[in-house]
Amino acid sequence: MTPPSNDLRLTIAPSALMHASLASMSPELLTLNTIIHLRSSGSLKVASVSGTSILSIPPEILLVIRGHLLPLVTSHLTALSANALAAHEAMRRAQMCPNCLTYHTHVFGPNTWDWPKNGVCHCAPGRTSASFPRVLAHARTGSSPKPGPATPQEWLETYLSKRAKRLVAARHGPRASMGKGIWDLVTDVLREFECGVVRDEATGDEALSPGACASGALLCIVPAPLDSGSDVNSADVAWRNATTLRRVQRELGLTMADAEKDSHRPRVSHARFHEAPASHTKTVETPAIKAQSPSFPQPSVLLFLLSFVTIIALACP
Repeated sequence: MTPPSNDLRLTIAPSALMHASLASMSPELLTLNTIIHLRSSGSLKVASVSGTSILSIPPEILLVIRGHLLPLVTSHLTALSANALAAHEAMRRAQMCPNCLTYHTHVFGPNTWDWPKNGVCHCAPGRTSASFPRVLAHARTGSSPKPGPATPQEWLETYLSKRAKRLVAARHGPRASMGKGIWDLVTDVLREFECGVVRDEATGDEALSPGACASGALLCIVPAPLDSGSDVNSADVAWRNATTLRRVQRELGLTMADAEKDSHRPRVSHARFHEAPASHTKTVETPAIKAQSPSFPQPSVLLFLLSFVTIIALACP
């Protein structure tokens, strides 16, 4: 996919796009989206009874609830990823003997992702001296161990792909999840907004493939091009593209914040909205959704609390 000619795009970190897309397909959001759609279209008829449920709440209020629920689910998934990444790094340290751990920390530094990827503990059998810390593990087993993720971004793709498979399997069955990963889910989510992703702003190289974003480089969300036969002028195209990107920004919960830089961990979110008029380029920073403490309420709890407050407000004269 090539960027549109008027150069409107939304740049974002891969990790932010993956977490936001995963949150938008969570059971909490899908259920609430279904209720909002049925209430807005008039397909859901609520009996006139004294009790009030979420099904009887006006769609306008449900949209407000959704606006609070989506960032919470995204933050919840981000926190789970951050905790799982920390556990992965801690496990690698724990699998090393004291001599190997000291050696790797002294030679390669404290960052486990800078350590050699050819095994866990490389001490030869019967040797505990720090003089023999780098005997290859496959010399003892006769085969090379399967290499793990080389970067935190690759690890994050693998971790979130497992979650994406579970979501797809729950909705469409186990067969539908075969061969699917997080980038397949991202593609499906962006397609609903008539958008796609490119990696390189100049060439328009596609980036939605496993390992393509291992470095954590920013991606560009661009509107899908119109048909070549469409009879529209450039002003209409620019308005359509800007509206499309603003809708993606709103529906996926991309808020305003500064980007995190110079970090070896997967950048949780760095989105910038670019508009390029003829004379200059306008840039608006879009936020980093930072990992929060796991002590905040679950999404279902927030939905219940918001519904309860809404019910009380409707019941009051």
